Amino acid sequence: MRPVRPPPAYVPESLATSGLNCASCHVRGHQRFGPPARATAVKDAPHGGFTASAAFQDSRFCAHCHQFPEDGPSLAGKLREDTYQQWLASDYAGKQSCQNCHMPERKHLWRGIHDPDMLRRGLAVDLKLTRLEAGAYRAEVEARNQGAGHHLPTYMVPKIDLVLTLHQAGAAPVELARDVIGWKADVTMQREEFDTRLAAGSARHYAHAFVAPGKPGWHVELSVEVAPREHYERMFQYSLVNVSMSRASSNLLKTAIAEAAATRYTALRLTAKP
Repeated sequence: MRPVRPPPAYVPESLATSGLNCASCHVRGHQRFGPPARATAVKDAPHGGFTASAAFQDSRFCAHCHQFPEDGPSLAGKLREDTYQQWLASDYAGKQSCQNCHMPERKHLWRGIHDPDMLRRGLAVDLKLTRLEAGAYRAEVEARNQGAGHHLPTYMVPKIDLVLTLHQAGAAPVELARDVIGWKADVTMQREEFDTRLAAGSARHYAHAFVAPGKPGWHVELSVEVAPREHYERMFQYSLVNVSMSRASSNLLKTAIAEAAATRYTALRLTAKP
């Protein structure tokens, strides 16, 4: 609900929908804080200076928002937000902080699954074909979390689809299989449908047999399709159909659906020929 009084002139209209803002991390008790200076630090610090704190270089700083307490919201016995504990259980703990990967060179990039390059750094995939008998083949796929210091994805909102298709000249591609990496819950977040996330350093193998076309010249393609806001898309669509709301709220929800769907992308494609 919007405040009754208009905001001060220095507060932009977009602040309410901007998500994370500066004050979330840098203001406590009306005082400004920031990381310790580096050798290349700017002499005249912004905002009239700030109190330096080593906490900004510590993964525990991020845990305040990215780790629920033991009695926090959970599903199927798993905390909905458990990133810090996932990091502690990985080989990255004590070697790479959250900030090292998601804020390289202290840049406020918030690199994550929305960033194709970041996803490709974290996920490695491999595709190969094995000939069976009577014109049949088996497509074998390996997906490995090689670079994320936590589960991939870390929580239930994103999904990663591994889509296997058969291609032949003069014919439309045929989908052979679709495997999903992610943690899926129903829109009410009360029931778990599956949890196929990859823990840091772990891998999963998939094998799909199929009958090859009779003519030569065909190949199999594996595409990695990423939906960073998949759960939100389903949740918003459900609310649009099942929840009574004003036209203004309905239009706002439609905008949110379109924005969430627009974040989808193809991370990479692999091809295998017989």
